[in-house]
Amino acid sequence: MFEIGGNIYYFDLDKMSEFVRFTPNDVDNVLGGTSEDDTEKEEFFNDPTQMIDITKWEMIKALVETLLNDNAIVDDKLGNKGLESLTIPIKLSFNTLIKYKILKND
Repeated sequence: MFEIGGNIYYFDLDKMSEFVRFTPNDVDNVLGGTSEDDTEKEEFFNDPTQMIDITKWEMIKALVETLLNDNAIVDDKLGNKGLESLTIPIKLSFNTLIKYKILKND
């Protein structure tokens, strides 16, 4: 593993999957609240494909791609001072992924 600003970071793929997955509450919102007949909800969850929130998925995908495609050079010897030169997209991506616990510090 290598360090970024004196820390080791990694993507938590399980947390990423959990973050974009639909929950029963999400289904109630999509179907217009709880129905007396829960067959629609059961059919929704019995679908063999994984149900994801496509908006969250696309956003997480863009944030991760921003971090992975950046060519910035960070001098780890400068610590946090070296991170100040990063671009706004990198900083936003980094902070957002940490806030939602998708990017973790080891």
